[in-house]
Amino acid sequence: AGRRILKYHLHTGTQTAQLVENPAPTVSNIAPDGTTETDPRVTLSVDVDDASFSKLGSDSLDVVFKDGSGTQIGTTQTVTSAQTVTQQYDLTAEQNGQIDWLVEVTDQYGTTTTSATQTFTLAEPAPVVTDEQPADNTNVNQPPLTLSVNVTDAGLGDYDTVTVTFKDASDDSTIGTDTL
Repeated sequence: AGRRILKYHLHTGTQTAQLVENPAPTVSNIAPDGTTETDPRVTLSVDVDDASFSKLGSDSLDVVFKDGSGTQIGTTQTVTSAQTVTQQYDLTAEQNGQIDWLVEVTDQYGTTTTSATQTFTLAEPAPVVTDEQPADNTNVNQPPLTLSVNVTDAGLGDYDTVTVTFKDASDDSTIGTDTL
């Protein structure tokens, strides 16, 4: 539902008023929704419009993206014309699973449209460890002992870091770590 706004026009010796409807802003083409994302840097996107852009002149919309708990993602973006608005949502592999979010759009007159909750699945793949040296159950009796593994990760060097921790199997104590 929109609001009604009364515009006054003053003319010499007379006053006239015009009732202008202020329909609620619209949202469409909301993404992602129903997809599986493997990169934890997800770009949220929505097309916003307001019929008042052409009727009331100089109208503006505040666009706010929120996570499923209602916490704002990023900063409020203000637009003055129909357009696509995007917001990067930085997640972590620990958040793998269902991610809920929504968008609220409020015009300068206080009329707000809230989208339905959108959902996507974050499925960032785990790092892959291969070529462990020395191999499991190898008896090593001459120091120094060099431990090594090969690690591959889809986001390594781009948006991800991986910490490799070597542990002593007898007491689970840390032998060493390396962050890639």
